[in-house]
Amino acid sequence: MSVKMSLGMSLKTADGREKSGIMVVRIVSEAYVPIFRAVEEKWITDEALRAGSNKRGYLSTLRSDWWHALNFFLHRVFFRGRSDVVSRKFLDKTITVLREMLGDEPELDLRALDAALKRAGVSNSEDRRMVVGTIEFTSGLQRYDFNIVDYVMSEYERGTHLERILESLKSIPGVGDKTASMFLRDLFYHLRASNLTQEECSLLQPIDVHVRRVALRTGLVFEYLLKAGYTPSQAATLLNEAGDEPIKLSISYFSTVAGASPLEVNGGLWVVGKIACKPLRFDKLTPKGKSCVHNMSTLKREYNIDEPSFHGRRCLLYPSCPFYQTIAETLKLK
Repeated sequence: MSVKMSLGMSLKTADGREKSGIMVVRIVSEAYVPIFRAVEEKWITDEALRAGSNKRGYLSTLRSDWWHALNFFLHRVFFRGRSDVVSRKFLDKTITVLREMLGDEPELDLRALDAALKRAGVSNSEDRRMVVGTIEFTSGLQRYDFNIVDYVMSEYERGTHLERILESLKSIPGVGDKTASMFLRDLFYHLRASNLTQEECSLLQPIDVHVRRVALRTGLVFEYLLKAGYTPSQAATLLNEAGDEPIKLSISYFSTVAGASPLEVNGGLWVVGKIACKPLRFDKLTPKGKSCVHNMSTLKREYNIDEPSFHGRRCLLYPSCPFYQTIAETLKLK
């Protein structure tokens, strides 16, 4: 079932107010995207240092240095549905093993690699399968000097549809839609953020629990589906059946019509989910006045990010957030 929509939708309601999807994107862009940028800057700078380079040098060699490209890829696909601390631990062990085993080309005895990873403490079999699959994939990229970044960018520049490139990455065992999309989002964000179409930007949308929660609670996805011509009941059914596609499309659509970067808005929504829009169960609601409140402790601890001026206050999206209104009614919040 197709849920794609053109850019012909009006940005305002009949009484002249901005539609909620546009408001969400504008608030996210103004308040939360700067935090995403700070996190991304910290992440890529640390990543470059760990690769023995600086940010500028690291990014400039991603297409010419297969090791830097492999490092960039692994720094995205390891972070999947678990604690970042756990992911980092297994990533570090993997990088150490690969440094020791790889020569001038990323070709290895795959059984020996699996055994070495296991001895090094990469105990998660899915991680080992992913690393082995990645090495097998890159060893087949002779045309691109075994460089997974050059493979992606060269194919894209030749006119290969981005969805086909995404699917090829997902063929690597253990690499799913979220992690493959994250790799592509960060790659295009740093190397080619301009001149991307709305459809292409929808493919560069990693949807994790944080982004999904915020996009659904704020009504961003539901509004998109209604404006695409679905009835409320059809939209509700589609949200249960279509997976993350409507979320990707809604973020890309509303970001594009609002003049914001869909890639950065994706990151901004992640920030909202990380610091304010927390999982809640209505049978275990947080105490009065504590719902939807910013808490920067996690990002400050993990990325040493300064607290914004709105730290300790409610999420800036709450005035127009359907989910918050339900909480407010339940808890009698003002």
